[in-house]
Amino acid sequence: MEISSGNIKIQFDTLTLNLIITTPGNMWEQDNYNRARIDFNERTVYFKDIKKISHEYWESGVGQGIVSKFEINEFAFKTKIWIDSTRHDLHFEFISLREETNSIRKVIWPGAMVMQEMNEQCYTVFPMRQGILIPNNWPKKSEAVYEGRYYNMAYYMPWWGQVENGSGFITIAETPWDGGCDLDHPPGGPTAMSAAWYPSLGKIGYRRIMKYSFIENCDYNVLCKSYRKHVEEHGDVLTLRQKILRNPKLEQLIGSNIVHEGICVHIKPESYFYNKDAPAKNDYHTSFDTRAEQLKELKQKGADKVYLHLDGWEVRGYDNLQPDVSPPCEKAGGWPGLINLADTCRELGYLFTLHDNYTFIYNDAPSYDPDQLICDENGNIMSECVWFGGEQGFMCSHLTKYYFTRNHEKMLNEGLHLDGVYLDGFSASPLYECMHEDHIMSRKDCVEKRRECLAYASGRGYLVSSEEATDAYISKIDLVHHTPYEFNGREKCGIPVPLFNLVYHDCLIIPWYTNKGAYEMPKTDSVYLHGLLNAGVPYLSIAAGEKQIEMNKIMCELHERAGMEEMLRHEFVDGNLRVQRTYFSGGIVVEVNFDTEEYSIQSRD
Repeated sequence: MEISSGNIKIQFDTLTLNLIITTPGNMWEQDNYNRARIDFNERTVYFKDIKKISHEYWESGVGQGIVSKFEINEFAFKTKIWIDSTRHDLHFEFISLREETNSIRKVIWPGAMVMQEMNEQCYTVFPMRQGILIPNNWPKKSEAVYEGRYYNMAYYMPWWGQVENGSGFITIAETPWDGGCDLDHPPGGPTAMSAAWYPSLGKIGYRRIMKYSFIENCDYNVLCKSYRKHVEEHGDVLTLRQKILRNPKLEQLIGSNIVHEGICVHIKPESYFYNKDAPAKNDYHTSFDTRAEQLKELKQKGADKVYLHLDGWEVRGYDNLQPDVSPPCEKAGGWPGLINLADTCRELGYLFTLHDNYTFIYNDAPSYDPDQLICDENGNIMSECVWFGGEQGFMCSHLTKYYFTRNHEKMLNEGLHLDGVYLDGFSASPLYECMHEDHIMSRKDCVEKRRECLAYASGRGYLVSSEEATDAYISKIDLVHHTPYEFNGREKCGIPVPLFNLVYHDCLIIPWYTNKGAYEMPKTDSVYLHGLLNAGVPYLSIAAGEKQIEMNKIMCELHERAGMEEMLRHEFVDGNLRVQRTYFSGGIVVEVNFDTEEYSIQSRD
């Protein structure tokens, strides 16, 4: 069976279910024969092995395609593969027709494109954190984490792409909430990347949609700009300049040092982080007044612009008793001490933000109630005992805004005025679903409830920050903690490339550490150079010396010039992975050499 539109032609083999996609510069083969499958709890069924299959042509006023219907005992579904007649994009739709089971774990479809060329000009890019490029002949194994699911600390954006000798395509999940990617790259390659779909509240349920756009004269920069156009057309791009109109305080954050300090640590014995060998490390504090004096000294040393993110200010310190965090740690100075620290920041011209967390309810918190927690269809509560405060359950996201409002109204009543708030976990945690009869929540609902709380915080005049740069929340937040390249110390699974910043650099402020061996970064690289290459802002210790402050000023000044500009292009200079260059829309060009640790910042008139 064949369909075509513009310069795209599709040949569909009804026996193998494979597709041949012919574009002006390439011929792509999609392997559904070996890849397309349904994973049930007890077995796997490949599409090709389903006995009852039918195919028919489909046409409408917007395009033409092929509809296939599949039926097995407990599950019937259809797939629609069609080309739109306007932009000639290829759309894949998976539609559940009948589900008499809750045993589907995931559906893999559409299958992977077959990448034949085994060289560095053939590669896959996908947004694992800041971004990864996998040459088709990459010598090490690469695999997905968090099941390859979108919208968590592993996968910031719901797309991936492949390039083969200058021809390429981008794959965008238009229904990303219960989607992900299925990555298979054995040592030496080749790479196979398929779409994965997961149940929502026990069922496949709603229609799942992928869009493929085929592009000539393509590289990973072009793929990123294609995704940028996609999110712009969906109204999901809000630049920093636009956000400043929403909250003028944000302009002060441009070119600022990020000081991230804490007050109180109390680690319960049952916590994963409890230190049995050094008990004193489980319980200590620094007073609010001490932090205020350190900030005054920092100002005297020459740190003119600072954004203070304060952890551990709560009644029993960092990650304890949430959501019941008041009054502030009494032994550190209580309300008077915290208010004095906020006032000191204001006198110094610094911005002041508190860490806050509405992801958990700790078991010993006064507000603890199992009926407020996420649970599965059998009533089993989602809980863990990892963080400092010990046993905790996961708060259903429908409650987050209410607890946030309660706590921040209390702060205002006490006379505490903040410049910003950091909502922990919102942009890093996986999407959750809840089966509690009082607050059933899908993963799509989870996204919306988190967005609602972030928007509410912004509406109160706060600068809003969260942990990582998941693009479902970019329009609602101003700052994230980081966008590193690697994940949980895993062996290097590809070549780091700034895919996220090629899409969103002018929309979000991203801090960078300034030392080697920093969190989740390539261990041999100067992270300071990565910060310059990405025109970010630097982290600064509250006890930093004048040398570090002067070094940070270079990055701060660069951010003032390029931080609100679009990153137009990233490249490896003369193909050398250790020498990289970025171009920004304001004319700034940054080049770094990770071997010599030299850099240059130039302005193109």
